[in-house]
Amino acid sequence: MQSSSYVCARIITAWNSLFIMSVLVWSTALCHGYENEPLPGDAGSAENFESQDENIKLPWTVNQPLFGPWKIEKIERRKEFVRLTIGNSQASTVVEIAKRRADHRNPWMTEEWIVQPAPQAQPPEALLGFIFNELKSMEAAGKIHFPEPPTPASLGLFHVGDRIKAWEIVNVIEKDRILLTLKNGALEYDFAATLNKASPDGLDPAELLDIQPLDSAIPADILASIPLEEMKHIATCRLLKNVGFSLPNSPYFHYLMTFFGLCTFLLALDGLRQGGFSRKRFFLNVLFSVIALLPLLVVGALLADLLGGVDHVNTNHPQAALCRLEERLANPPINPLKTNVNSREANYYSRTYNKNIPLPFGESRKNIYVFGGSSVVLPEKNTFADQLQKLLSNGASEAADVYNFGEIELDSFDVRSRVSDSFGFHLPDIVIVYAGHNDIEHGYSVVLLDYSFFRQTDLLDPLFQSIFSRLKDTSGALTFGNPDAAYSVFRRLDIESPLFQFFQSIGRFAPPEGLFEKANEKILASYQSNIEAVIDEASALHIPVIISTVVGNFYYSKQVGVGYDAEWYNALALNEQNYNRRLGYFQKARDAEIFNGHLHAKSFINDYLRSISRPGVHLVDLEATMIAQRRPFNHEDFMDTMHLTPTTHHFLAQLLYEKIMEKNLLGEAPASGQSPPLPNP
Repeated sequence: MQSSSYVCARIITAWNSLFIMSVLVWSTALCHGYENEPLPGDAGSAENFESQDENIKLPWTVNQPLFGPWKIEKIERRKEFVRLTIGNSQASTVVEIAKRRADHRNPWMTEEWIVQPAPQAQPPEALLGFIFNELKSMEAAGKIHFPEPPTPASLGLFHVGDRIKAWEIVNVIEKDRILLTLKNGALEYDFAATLNKASPDGLDPAELLDIQPLDSAIPADILASIPLEEMKHIATCRLLKNVGFSLPNSPYFHYLMTFFGLCTFLLALDGLRQGGFSRKRFFLNVLFSVIALLPLLVVGALLADLLGGVDHVNTNHPQAALCRLEERLANPPINPLKTNVNSREANYYSRTYNKNIPLPFGESRKNIYVFGGSSVVLPEKNTFADQLQKLLSNGASEAADVYNFGEIELDSFDVRSRVSDSFGFHLPDIVIVYAGHNDIEHGYSVVLLDYSFFRQTDLLDPLFQSIFSRLKDTSGALTFGNPDAAYSVFRRLDIESPLFQFFQSIGRFAPPEGLFEKANEKILASYQSNIEAVIDEASALHIPVIISTVVGNFYYSKQVGVGYDAEWYNALALNEQNYNRRLGYFQKARDAEIFNGHLHAKSFINDYLRSISRPGVHLVDLEATMIAQRRPFNHEDFMDTMHLTPTTHHFLAQLLYEKIMEKNLLGEAPASGQSPPLPNP
């Protein structure tokens, strides 16, 4: 019977040894890249367009031991053959499995297959024979057949009922190519779409499909109006399906299990040193070793899960994220203004304040409507809308009422919707808009779903979802079990930011920089469209609009982006004594930030707002005024990343009041005399 002190000593010794060994193993794995097996529809293997039919199964996977010391290192699928790169510790060779043809004479031919060396390869005959026998037995059991090259229709690229601009797909016929019938009113034309080999750099819509009219007599002006390029783009987005990471197939998991088994065996042998060998004693030692090493296995499995997620992120095609962003911008979730009107009163329910907010019920007073996200409504009773109400009521003979239609999480899509809803109830005399942060936050949340290490994992993602789906985000909004909302809550904890920095620094994570530039363009285009729609609706009713630039806290969180630009500019800003140069560095860091849990509205939002030059539209340049007054842009001005302190709310309210008085936007200005002076910083 072993003493408790001996058992404890063994555990401590084993853990110390295993800790050192595990650090060495995982450090090697961390800095060692590997090549994923091409997956059906995986954008990382642009020329692999297999149908994902359940009957299509090959008996091998990457890293699987095959024959003696030989194991599969790579699987390459083409339309006419499959190539297996097979290696051992000393050599590597390539075996080709192709469709059988009648004119072939080959000793390794089954009813459907030919097993042969790849060009310029010389695999051992024993290896060819082993693969042949495996295929023959699988074929006899009816478990395998060669995958047929797909057509565009088999990949679900086009559907009857799809509308692309003014044209509708009314017929889809699958042959060796896909036949489409497009209709626009009385016009109806047939087209043929053929799937091409994708470009080496990815799925370029211009190269993925070849769409040609079957009728050569289509008038040139009509042919020019048919959105063929958009059809190609839609087809590309549908082809880019998210192929998930699978932990059991990860080489890191194989490393872990081998390491765990070896350590268990060695620890069990070590326990036999104090006595003779017996099967019972050996079994108990193995059981003890497994229990002792179980925490190490759990930690190792989570680390293997994370590393596999990192590698999977690097295989994501950037077009997939842009497609999801386009879909979100085309069909955004809207939080409409829900009113309750009866014979005595009118109100709407505020999700932020969890209570009913009164609405204008009479015609006798001037009304100002305020729209925006959480920066407009937090903190309660201290917003610039509340402060503006006090300024307008101070000594006025006929004061105006300020109604705050803001809500947490609202972006410009919601602002556009709420402006229309509020106008339908009662027309205001002035509209004030402060929005922009959430357009960046919502847009990037969609794009970053493809570039989150954790969202690509088997173990960590369900674990985090189960935790954060029951929590609130930082602004108080419930996630209601939505996995994307749960990820947004998790991302705001800034857990990923240092990991992004670390994996970039060791070369394991290389996000495509151009992706985020294109995302910025799409986000700005949607923001412009929404703001212009608000202005158009107000202008048609001769309602003046005041728009404020948006500001944020430069000190709240460290900026993290592609490469080191964001971090570099942030460091320069923190070490700069000159105020203007420091703010310039901070602005560059803000524009380069991507992976922060809390994102600021980027410069292009304010640049667009400053560029608006339309009658009835008035700009309050909060950012420029704060810079002119040498405001610090830190915790003195903000509660967190972008929510204003009561002092900053009051500052903005005074700027708005000045603009209203200067432009006489209420018609007959309130008799409050001169406007209050702006405070010094």
